[in-house]
Amino acid sequence: MRPMTVGIQFCGGCNPRIDRGQIALEIEKALVDMGFDVVFNSPDADFVVFLSGRLSGCAFKYNPKDPPYVTVAAATVDGVEVPAERIVPEVLMKVRQFYERLETEIRKKDVNVLVQLDRIKDKLTRRFRITSATDVPGSACSKQRLFASP
Repeated sequence: MRPMTVGIQFCGGCNPRIDRGQIALEIEKALVDMGFDVVFNSPDADFVVFLSGRLSGCAFKYNPKDPPYVTVAAATVDGVEVPAERIVPEVLMKVRQFYERLETEIRKKDVNVLVQLDRIKDKLTRRFRITSATDVPGSACSKQRLFASP
């Protein structure tokens, strides 16, 4: 399975109120350490951090797709004002929360598939009265029993 990709999308940089470059470097380092791939200004990402220097949130305005995202606009994260030193931890928390929810959904789907497979197995067992692997026609166990010397 490929690592998940997080994109960092910048605004044009007019009149920034935060150091977007430093924030991006800190986010990139932390995400890479967590096992994510990081791309910059690319729409090809599983999750995007829109990093704008002003409250207008320009980085988000040029979004060609609709991926899951977090928006940093000046000293706000998803519209909530935070101290400058908390921007990176808040963004990382949002990314982690998204992937934890995603993993939970995948696990639920996996469990549902296993439950469905168990139901199918039960139906087949009842229908063909299969009690063990040696009873399955064509299985390796039944062939060994047929060709075993008396």
